[in-house]
Amino acid sequence: MLGPSFTTGTDGDVAKRFQELEHWVRGNVPAGEVVWRWVNEDYDTHDRVPFAGELTKDARNMYVATGFNGWGISNGTAAAMLIADQVQELANPWSALYNPMRPLPPKGFNPGGDSQSIVDAIAEIAAGAGGVIERGEKKIAVWKEEDGTPHALSAACTHMGCTVTWNNADRTWDCPCHGSMFTCDGEVIHGPATDPLKPVKLPSRET
Repeated sequence: MLGPSFTTGTDGDVAKRFQELEHWVRGNVPAGEVVWRWVNEDYDTHDRVPFAGELTKDARNMYVATGFNGWGISNGTAAAMLIADQVQELANPWSALYNPMRPLPPKGFNPGGDSQSIVDAIAEIAAGAGGVIERGEKKIAVWKEEDGTPHALSAACTHMGCTVTWNNADRTWDCPCHGSMFTCDGEVIHGPATDPLKPVKLPSRET
């Protein structure tokens, strides 16, 4: 079954999405045990049209195909046909439409939101969960083991500094700006970030 869509890092209760989907399924069709569940992340462009073709301005003879927004079967095929024509120096009617060098949106267009995991104190974070505390200008991502032991990381995504959100379904730190995801320990699951979240020390009064 296909569930609802949401932007990475903008939902404060991802687990609820799975609960609602399971509730709907059990209310409408015979269903047994839930064996697998997952969230798929699709890249999108500012105008919802994929980038496909040669990077003529910055890197001639380098080709890109991305931003399919879940429509890879159709747009992926079109991108492959377009790039094949460009490699052979043949005209293709879709070149302008998919041009990866087309004008970018205005500065500040990115609609990424704020962290959905801000809490006032570490005591508000349940065992096995995570949250973000603000201490002065610093934002600290804290997650707790099942026995309540806290672990602290910088809450700033290492891509461009946006504050991450705790994903309570997958126990990950997700960036609401560009979709990077990190393990609870801060290791990169996938980009655009390439560096892990930095470990930090909790203020002594809070450990």
